[in-house]
Amino acid sequence: LLDSTRRMILSNNKLQGTIPNEITNMTDLTTLDLSNNFLSGRLPIFPRKLQNIRLNRNYLEGPIPASIATLDKLFKLRLEANNLTGDVPEVICDHFK
Repeated sequence: LLDSTRRMILSNNKLQGTIPNEITNMTDLTTLDLSNNFLSGRLPIFPRKLQNIRLNRNYLEGPIPASIATLDKLFKLRLEANNLTGDVPEVICDHFK
């Protein structure tokens, strides 16, 4: 069931914990909105078809992985208001030019 899900919108649900690595197996996922929750931990590897990632306003930590730039169809990436560290990888900046 989850591997055929296209949109996962669970914003503003007071979700806690980490984003499970199994999200990588959701190969048809195009929208992931987990914004405005209490999620922590590092960013996972995302499914390749994602077009819209909204993870803003959580407690996510660590660096932004350069692998996000390999998401060819990605046009929206919202990560603000987290505890992410380091610079935005140059390849991600180039992706959105």
